Amino acid sequence: MSLKNKVVFVAFTSALAFLFGCHRHHQRRFLAPGLGQDRVFEVHIYADPSNPTQKCLVDVNAATLWVAKNQSAKWISDDANYVVDFQPGHHGNPFKHATTWYEVSNGNDAPSGKLNGNAGGQYYDYAIYFGTEENHSKEPCKNVSDDPGFYVK
Repeated sequence: MSLKNKVVFVAFTSALAFLFGCHRHHQRRFLAPGLGQDRVFEVHIYADPSNPTQKCLVDVNAATLWVAKNQSAKWISDDANYVVDFQPGHHGNPFKHATTWYEVSNGNDAPSGKLNGNAGGQYYDYAIYFGTEENHSKEPCKNVSDDPGFYVK
């Protein structure tokens, strides 16, 4: 091997060693459960594929929200108009909101707003209906007994 080839070979292997041996391994940073100032829990709502005209599902049935961390929720409709209503639940609405219900239009979201300062220590369950507040189904597509809700600490 000529001197020129040896120099190229050493430079090439040194560069490879530097690239693979000296770079930082990036780790994803996840929030620990329950932590995170101003964290917003996204709850997607969609029709149940096995019974799309009568039942709906959520991808998060229950979550724990912390008043001291200013956490909140946001409902997102994936496919239809929905009404999220805390009235059928057992403890009312834990959020500072003018009504017990939230209208979630197709493809949009409805933010919950801030938690009431005195809301801690309860589980706040809610029902979900197809439609709008003025014209929604009489029966919920997701009952309170199906366990959608928030633990508030």
